[in-house]
Amino acid sequence: MKLNYLKGSSKDITDKKRRRKIRSMFVLSVFFILIATYLLMALMLFILTKLDILHVEMLSLSTWLLLLIFLVASFIVGSILTIIVSKFVLGAVNTVAEGMSALAKGNYDVRIDLGKNEESKQLANGFNKLAQELKCTQMLRSNFVNEYAHEFKTPIVSIKGFAELLKQKDLTEEQKQEYLDVIIEEANRLTSLSTNSLNLSKIEDQRILSEKSRFNLSEQIRNSILLLEKNWQQKNIEFLISLEEYEITANEEMLKQVWINLVDNAIKFSNESGLIEIELFEEKDKIVFTITNGGKIISQDNYDKIFEKFYRLDSSGNGHGVGLAIVKKIVELHSGSVSVFSENARTKFTVKLPL
Repeated sequence: MKLNYLKGSSKDITDKKRRRKIRSMFVLSVFFILIATYLLMALMLFILTKLDILHVEMLSLSTWLLLLIFLVASFIVGSILTIIVSKFVLGAVNTVAEGMSALAKGNYDVRIDLGKNEESKQLANGFNKLAQELKCTQMLRSNFVNEYAHEFKTPIVSIKGFAELLKQKDLTEEQKQEYLDVIIEEANRLTSLSTNSLNLSKIEDQRILSEKSRFNLSEQIRNSILLLEKNWQQKNIEFLISLEEYEITANEEMLKQVWINLVDNAIKFSNESGLIEIELFEEKDKIVFTITNGGKIISQDNYDKIFEKFYRLDSSGNGHGVGLAIVKKIVELHSGSVSVFSENARTKFTVKLPL
């Protein structure tokens, strides 16, 4: 049984002391069990003699001597076997304990090996998978903080720079309007970042769907597309829309965020003068919404990761790893599902809601 550190870290001395202490306690426990067993046997012999069921005269001296030798030999052999067995029995416990201690100290590179036994292999694999997931989560969290801080810093610096330019007295009216447009655009970007963060924080721990109402889902999707008209007109994007009419009982405000985030995501990653296809139809007692856009495809390995709140699809500045996490959480609160499929320069997101 081994405890391996991927970066060559040494074992902690305190862990070795703890391992020896546990083994000593195990040996002492077995020792006291043996003593208790022998005392119980002696008590039974004493009771049998007192009740005249067994007479001392019936046992010869040689018999008593053999019995004593047997007890001593049993004690010695039992103690030796206990020490040997404890090494194997407690080895797995000690290895897991050392691994958990390493994880608690932030060493997510630790891996354990508990031998070839099937149960031990399952335990080791489970621990190693946990360590790997914790490492990935820590890396994603660190990357998210760095990139999210950058997302906030960039528009703030831009706003500050153009505000300082506006203080110049020799600017033309056209330049002033241009600078003001940039400031407004960057302010909207900051608003979007903070709004998405607040929305995610608000729904992240929610388990019960509240504030449900009956509304026209198709009309809500059309309105969401119109809200982003400025965005898709700037990229000269065309829409191919096929929406069947459905009414649904749900949280109207939450579902509105779903459609806005998905449409906005499709616009961001579409090519100039691209095409976005949107469909809404019924399939096996489900309302199915699909949105397909062209552009760079998403690898199959990232299908699940893009819905994680700390995951960033690329480093080009598009997206900040929050919008799709919001989509997934809201859809799941409505007992639905969301998935993605990407190939041949086309990416399709599919949302299924109970009819």
